[in-house]
Amino acid sequence: MTLKVQTTAQRRNLMRLIILGPR
Repeated sequence: MTLKVQTTAQRRNLMRLIILGPR
């Protein structure tokens, strides 16, 4: 039940990283 939530959070974090771009 929490696995799905964790996956979504990780995906959001990844998207944010991509949007920010490599430093």
